[in-house]
Amino acid sequence: MKTMILIAGLVSTIGLEGQILAIGTKYSTPDDFSVNANFNFPYNPDNAGEELDEGLFFGADYSLSLNNSDESFRGLKLTPLAYQKKIISSDRSRMGVYLGAESSYLFNSGKGKDGVVLSPYVKILSGNNHIFSLKTGYEYNTSDGNNQVFAQLNIDLFAVFLDSLHMKF
Repeated sequence: MKTMILIAGLVSTIGLEGQILAIGTKYSTPDDFSVNANFNFPYNPDNAGEELDEGLFFGADYSLSLNNSDESFRGLKLTPLAYQKKIISSDRSRMGVYLGAESSYLFNSGKGKDGVVLSPYVKILSGNNHIFSLKTGYEYNTSDGNNQVFAQLNIDLFAVFLDSLHMKF
């Protein structure tokens, strides 16, 4: 039964544009390079299956530092609210550029404090089914005033799966 619910949930997102389940790397300072896994789902119940040029999202991100940097925002980051809007689109190159902002709660596994993290960003999605993404932005932890500029490169595993089935989402 759980498998059927998961499949129904994933299939209901077909036709949406954006990363669903992704893994990648994140670079924030010369001393910090991390791997991350994340998922994002749009709040789009009325228009399921349509391409989403603008909208609200929720999701989670988990980052693990490869060199145990104390400065990084690493750990579990839950994002109950994120907004992004497509500002540039190219059907020929299968690329989209988005501006966005998110508010998250970080359960920091480093020496920093847990807390609310605010993050404006620019995201570029590219490839068939938008398999690749490059997200760059700024993160600010409101609990301890810690901040960082970051660049994050991801590959969307769900899009790779759909691409292997020759499906578009």
